[in-house]
Amino acid sequence: GNCVTGPQRVFNGILWFKNLVSWSTSDFSLKGDYLLGGLFTLHEIQHETTLFSAETTECSRHSSSKSGYQMLQVMRFAVEEINNSTTLLPNVSLGYEIFDHCSNTKNFNSVLHFISNNGSVKPKEKLNNYQPKVIALTGPYGSSRAITITPLMTMDLIPMVNYGAASYALSDKLKYPSFVRTIPSNKDLVEMIIHIIRWFGWNWVAFI
Repeated sequence: GNCVTGPQRVFNGILWFKNLVSWSTSDFSLKGDYLLGGLFTLHEIQHETTLFSAETTECSRHSSSKSGYQMLQVMRFAVEEINNSTTLLPNVSLGYEIFDHCSNTKNFNSVLHFISNNGSVKPKEKLNNYQPKVIALTGPYGSSRAITITPLMTMDLIPMVNYGAASYALSDKLKYPSFVRTIPSNKDLVEMIIHIIRWFGWNWVAFI
């Protein structure tokens, strides 16, 4: 079949990363019974322009981000492994739609796409009768970017599983009922550091 060896996949990935302009739509989407959304910083904006602007940002015009590319590949690999497993989700296929999220103020088009139904976002009379395009979302990286879009996602109670937003503000379940993360919050991290210092009886510590 189309089996690709590990080294070959790495080589293909390097070529893919170097030739950003050659990415196709199929690299960012996969059909499935249930769709997952992904927001990854594939390009970094060094200096944001005016905040109050109706224009969206063309991410591809900015410098590429290796870490964002790696996170995207992790999501694609995870979905591939689940779909190829006979025990994890039998008789169910996962798909995904991934967007480049290079700006926390000018990439709302991707978020609106995720919460849309048949291409439009409509006021909901009954929440249980409304089915957004995606059933869950991962990303974006960073607390400020997550806080900007989380209200839109949690409005529909779409699970938002974040891997890089540590702000304790996002732990407020009244404001963000469907937000969860795979890393500790800033508050939990500080409390753990204090516990470790007390446990070992250290007189001083240094942080880098």
